[in-house]
Amino acid sequence: MNKKSFLRVGLALGGLLFSFLPLRAEEPLPNMLLDTHYRTSDCEAMETIKGPKPIIAVLSNVARLYALPCTSSSHDDVTFRVYLFETGEIGGIRPLLFSLFTPQLGWVGTDILRGVKLNAETGEIIHKTLSRWGGACGTYGRWKWNDFTVKMLEFSYRKSCATGKNVKDWIQIYSAN
Repeated sequence: MNKKSFLRVGLALGGLLFSFLPLRAEEPLPNMLLDTHYRTSDCEAMETIKGPKPIIAVLSNVARLYALPCTSSSHDDVTFRVYLFETGEIGGIRPLLFSLFTPQLGWVGTDILRGVKLNAETGEIIHKTLSRWGGACGTYGRWKWNDFTVKMLEFSYRKSCATGKNVKDWIQIYSAN
């Protein structure tokens, strides 16, 4: 893997400021993370995926979220495998699991999300795709880190591809509010 600049998103939760900071080219992804990613997944080699680069979110002084590109069928349809990398006393790397809903499958758990973005202002992990799967023609979810895992804030799906791309027009399955 060449030493390209990756996007680093500081999501210092607990009242600190959020910021976008570029990683220096000499700061590659940790080898332990790359070993885990390639050994335990069926992901494509990251350097072959065109489009988004790995995303790093600083969750605390001992925890980082890594969203690594996994597969790509087009520039706008990249999947990411999401990991938690903890460096504290009981550290390690583990995939973060997210709940998704589709009409055919109901609720499912996954460590792979399409269209991952991080909102630096709110500290939220956002997933949105217009891909067809499980009887849906798009899904949207928002989660937030809560000290040891992610908490779902909202989840919606687009039942018909004729429905607009605005999430407000989709069927909301869950809202934490």
